[in-house]
Amino acid sequence: MLANSGSMAPLGVDHMGGQVTTDEALPADEVSGPSPAPRRDVPIIRVLSIDGGGLRGVIPLRVLMELERLTGRGAATLFDVVAGTSTGGVVAMALCRPDADGRPAMSAATILDIYLKWAPLIFVKPTLRTAFALARQRPGRLAIRQRVGAVVTPRKYGNARYSAEGIESLYKDCMGDARLADALTDVIVPSYDWKAGRAVVFRSRAAKRGGMNPTMVEVSRATSAAPTYFPPMRIAGEDGTEMICIDGGLAANNPATVAYYEALVEERELGVDADFLMVSLGTGRPPEEIPTYEELWSRGWLSLGMGMLNVVFDGTSEIADELMRVIISAKEPYSRYFRFQTELRGCSLDLDDSGAENLAALCRLGDQLVEERRADLELLAERLLVAPSA
Repeated sequence: MLANSGSMAPLGVDHMGGQVTTDEALPADEVSGPSPAPRRDVPIIRVLSIDGGGLRGVIPLRVLMELERLTGRGAATLFDVVAGTSTGGVVAMALCRPDADGRPAMSAATILDIYLKWAPLIFVKPTLRTAFALARQRPGRLAIRQRVGAVVTPRKYGNARYSAEGIESLYKDCMGDARLADALTDVIVPSYDWKAGRAVVFRSRAAKRGGMNPTMVEVSRATSAAPTYFPPMRIAGEDGTEMICIDGGLAANNPATVAYYEALVEERELGVDADFLMVSLGTGRPPEEIPTYEELWSRGWLSLGMGMLNVVFDGTSEIADELMRVIISAKEPYSRYFRFQTELRGCSLDLDDSGAENLAALCRLGDQLVEERRADLELLAERLLVAPSA
């Protein structure tokens, strides 16, 4: 629950806190089956939520590609609220960026192509074999300098494995000079203010009403600055305060609950009791047998600490999923919740593995998820197209 739920923060950033638990039985992932037609006299608030997960963002992008194909429309025009964290926040920003004619500037397929193009240039792991080849390209030289500098002189280079310059080039390629207030639909992007020790949520709704209005590139950096991977992002507020933002996954890696809160705000402003169509896209979960107890118990402190970031991201995502199932199940059959998630088999669990084989494996996992859940995707596409708009 957001702490200041009664009003919007003046700078377009809300602070979050609280804890929710439940002991109710939870349904399975699939949401197939017959569904009644939407009620004509009741608006439906359509919500899209995209998890964080580094390069595993390839998986939800494949699902979005199929959804755009089935509907013949850009994702930004299918939803009233779009939320994303970390890589999901980057996708959300790119999907909702307008072109010169006020239409979506990028399709999910275009965003995926950019991801696959830039990934090997940003997430570079120099070796003796590749160092000379990398040194011939500017992104490669930046990567080598940052990796060496972070170890030798962290006071100068910081402690991040990767330079911010490369990731900012990718974001610029996706979003240009667009600002948060330019978003085609209501966009929600969580981050975490390390300086203040609290979560923050960037809202296009507040930006359009005179609140803080950073560029989409700045918001993307703020939500995806995973500790030890990228440097924090400084964002100065209009009142002179400074936020030092790190990855939003530390607060809400699965932003479905944050998105649902925003949908409730929209429902309140409409002054009606609306139905909700919730769509949540995961970036894959590790198989239960990986790792074993013995592997965890015997890890060194450094290895264990580096792996804890994945634990935080995956754990908070599952809790948010369970919570949304309970909330929406009480509103069925006219409100629906779709969660698209898969197990990470045949690929690396690392957030930054940009090897060609791993990227291909992630694409295959996305394609398999689409085929396994085709009936649900077709039902969802139908519901999105016929839903009475809020």
